[in-house]
Amino acid sequence: AGGGDNGVGLLREERGAFLAVGDVKSMQSGIREEDDEMLPRIVRAAGKVAMRLRTLAKPVLASIHVVVAGAGWSFARLFDFRVISEEVRFVDAFIHLGLVPDMGGTYVLSCYLGLGRLTEFLMMGGILTAQQAMDFGFVNAVFRRDALDATVLYYAAKLKAMPRKALARSKSPVN
Repeated sequence: AGGGDNGVGLLREERGAFLAVGDVKSMQSGIREEDDEMLPRIVRAAGKVAMRLRTLAKPVLASIHVVVAGAGWSFARLFDFRVISEEVRFVDAFIHLGLVPDMGGTYVLSCYLGLGRLTEFLMMGGILTAQQAMDFGFVNAVFRRDALDATVLYYAAKLKAMPRKALARSKSPVN
């Protein structure tokens, strides 16, 4: 993850996982033990992170070339730009774990899929291929893995050349 004086934030996957976060076993045990405060506490914390990401005064560009699931999938929904490789799969397995998506990602995804497809996707634990993600307008570009890094750097350079204040102000009406 990074960003800096240039006004562009760039998030990349590392070591074969894209933002692998969250202790699913703890979440599931808290639900089974009927810890009434656990899930709301997690949802509030995740919501704060999501809000911060969406209101960040710089565009955030994600470079993804692995399977994306769980909280990483929720995060991916919140970035300003998503450039992915052909091998990417977005997996919504929350339903299989007895959980629901968080961080406002469900709303964001509804803008791309529509309510019918979203309901099916969430309630049946769907998988979105790279091509489907592109067809639905969820990602900005799909490339071969060997071209991904150059493409992301191209996007970052283009964004860096844009007026900083205009970039920051462009996020508000989108949100």
